Amino acid sequence: MNTRITMRYWYQWLRLCMGRDQSILCSVLICWAVILWSGSFTFLKAGDGEPVTSASTYGLSNDQLRSLEEKASNGDADSAFRISAFYTFTVQDEAAMLKWLRRAEELGHSTAAWNLAYYYRYNAHPPDYKTAFELYHKLVKRKSVDAMITMGEMFEGGLGVSKDRVEAMKWYEKAARVGKVFTMEKLSRILLEDGKVSEAYVWAEVVSLRRKRVGPEKIKQSNPADLAKRLSAEQLEQAKERAAKLDKEIPFIEPWTSW
Repeated sequence: MNTRITMRYWYQWLRLCMGRDQSILCSVLICWAVILWSGSFTFLKAGDGEPVTSASTYGLSNDQLRSLEEKASNGDADSAFRISAFYTFTVQDEAAMLKWLRRAEELGHSTAAWNLAYYYRYNAHPPDYKTAFELYHKLVKRKSVDAMITMGEMFEGGLGVSKDRVEAMKWYEKAARVGKVFTMEKLSRILLEDGKVSEAYVWAEVVSLRRKRVGPEKIKQSNPADLAKRLSAEQLEQAKERAAKLDKEIPFIEPWTSW
């Protein structure tokens, strides 16, 4: 079994499930590594007739696989996605995994779209940023906030699309306005780089206001006081008013989900 590939796909899967909380992600990966290397799992070769062991979530018998394939062929997105998981974690057949991920994505399965986009952006050799961008754009249409952030990253880095800092900022702001603290911090940083100190202060202050509610250990952000020193008294007062208004308008979500 190729342990390196298995860990890579587990990382991909967990990252998508847990969003941007890297501490939880790392903890789960460590637990998985201990289980994997201790020999607790028994993996099957393609064609074996029984499921992988009771300890494995993704094992399928031949009959189960045929049943899922029939359902997927008849338009069941969940079945197609389940098959893709089988070829990702149990048999480790990349071509088959991609085939069924594409099928699930075509049928509207959002997690399949995420997995595909992640694959094309990070695991394909060479990376296929254009296809990844198209998939993220589909996810945006399905109201995915994380896809909005990623669209901003793609425009900012010129990945699969022409580099466009203004367009990147639009996507970051859309995500920030639904409560993503991570993106508020990004906005503040980029605005400061562009010399827009007052606007940078506004977003830094919103983060600061939220930080006070949950504690500095959960939302780490530089003190907006550093920016305040660069504003006149009038500019600072106006910026604080705007920040307070934004803080009331924008939904508050827990830090680990907003990261």
